[in-house]
Amino acid sequence: MDDGPIRTLARVDMLDRVEFTVDGETITGWSDDVTVDDASIRVMIHEQYGDRTFQVVTEWANGWLEPLVDVLDPRSRTFRPFGTLDGIQGRGYPLDR
Repeated sequence: MDDGPIRTLARVDMLDRVEFTVDGETITGWSDDVTVDDASIRVMIHEQYGDRTFQVVTEWANGWLEPLVDVLDPRSRTFRPFGTLDGIQGRGYPLDR
């Protein structure tokens, strides 16, 4: 995969405004609960104009794996698969909610 989305994920800070695309759907939100280490990257994103919460995760396995996106099921409070990250862009800080 192109390193662009991985580099962007690794540079996202708390409350950064981000725009990401999953299976052709573009979503704007703000980041929360960012974890970056040598073996994985995990970014939680709250949708700006909706009530969905997403988790974007990738892991290192002799190269970064395709970032997967899960969406939080509000009833069960568990994440369900949503799709594969097509792209992500930082849109500035702070998010103007």
